Amino acid sequence: MPRKLLDSPWTAPTICCLVAAVFRFYDLGQASLWRDEIYSIGESESLAHIVMRKGNGFGYFFLLHMMRSVFGTSPISLRILSAIAGTLATLVVWAIALKISGRRSAALIAALGIAVLPLHVLLSREARMYSLWALALWTASFCLLQLDSSRRKAAFGGAIVALAAAFSFHNFSLIYMPGLFLAWWLYPHRPEYRRQKQIDGIRLTAAVLLIGGLLALRLALQVPDLFRFLKSLAVEPLWAQSMGLAESFLQLSFFPAGPKTLSPISTAAAVAILIGFWVIAIFQSVHLVGRQKALGAAIAFLLPLLLFAVFPIRHYPRLLLPCALYLLLPFAFWASRLKRGPYLTGLGLLILGGLLGNAWRTTQVDREPWNLLCEQIAANAADNTVIAAWPSQTFNSFGYCYRGKGDLIKFPELLKRKSELAAKETWILLFPFFTKASNLEAADALEGQLRLKRVESPVPELRVLAPASAQWRNSPQSPLPSAP
Repeated sequence: MPRKLLDSPWTAPTICCLVAAVFRFYDLGQASLWRDEIYSIGESESLAHIVMRKGNGFGYFFLLHMMRSVFGTSPISLRILSAIAGTLATLVVWAIALKISGRRSAALIAALGIAVLPLHVLLSREARMYSLWALALWTASFCLLQLDSSRRKAAFGGAIVALAAAFSFHNFSLIYMPGLFLAWWLYPHRPEYRRQKQIDGIRLTAAVLLIGGLLALRLALQVPDLFRFLKSLAVEPLWAQSMGLAESFLQLSFFPAGPKTLSPISTAAAVAILIGFWVIAIFQSVHLVGRQKALGAAIAFLLPLLLFAVFPIRHYPRLLLPCALYLLLPFAFWASRLKRGPYLTGLGLLILGGLLGNAWRTTQVDREPWNLLCEQIAANAADNTVIAAWPSQTFNSFGYCYRGKGDLIKFPELLKRKSELAAKETWILLFPFFTKASNLEAADALEGQLRLKRVESPVPELRVLAPASAQWRNSPQSPLPSAP
């Protein structure tokens, strides 16, 4: 019986799934909610708000609304959706690696790599859309690879559904489409499928354009001046940003790196080493899976990176999460060619690297301490206190945590009622990056009119203006970055 169990094709993926579940579900509700998770609560408050909101993630917020209507808004009930998606992703990665390579050993390496990858684990343990987004894109990739099978219609329908889900989770799915389609087009399908492949390519392209057009139309109807809205999002290209491509690239690996942990020279050296090993893995995987499949994996990884590098918008490493699959696949193909001893050693090192990487990350990631901010304001607040917060995620985050005296209002309301509220103790909480220039100028004017003073905020990047009489104690140490 044990021998039959070991020989079963379901044993290895089940083990990978269990490993992934342990990393994602263990102590899931311990950490307090941070700003973006509280923002998810506000955005999933009602179906009407989800339908009318502009921006990313309406599909995720709809699912989160369904979950919280049943299980409530405790940290574990909010995060369980992401944890489930992160666990299921290991099965999809297993299936993709097995389909491409035909080897269970390669599939085991790839699935186990995703199961313990620190960035994937982190994003599967928070109430945000990124683990579902990656799952949808990887599911679409798997369905595309199945289009030459006897279940072509089911695979095509699955690809369309997965692509639609990916777009509903994040608009940046569009950046991944060229690499995803090129990898599928290079995949050596059966000869009898070649003519049908061209038809499927046209249909898939039309479907993506239709989905993207509907999203653009929805945004255009919600935003009166769409061009001005898009222009407001634009910043310098990624290569010119402080959190650039090199740091983001390292976040996809097991290497504990980031702008706060490595010098620029060390970062460049680490990136060069990782890219060097990845290029070697690509060349080695050619001998196992063939030139077309290896090239497809390389394109699916490099093309999104190239597009992100020149796309002028604020960047977060989590946007590169779907690339993690194509970073790991060449290493999985390469490792599957090793003999039994080195292969098992590699598996052990992979698990050890996952344990160390996740342990290190838990010590570095300090979710924004809204509770500390609330305590300090509550210690100064009285019945006549007015706290104006902006933008909406700041208002929601503070409102979720604050239990002190005073009235919490949105900053635009303060501007309308500033003469009425002039005699009250006023606090202003602003995130400059997400606030229009006109509101920042108004806040600067109010700073003088209401005799406010800027105090050190325990929440990174948050500007806190306090009454002159406020007794403010600084946080004991500089806060760490909120998330990679």
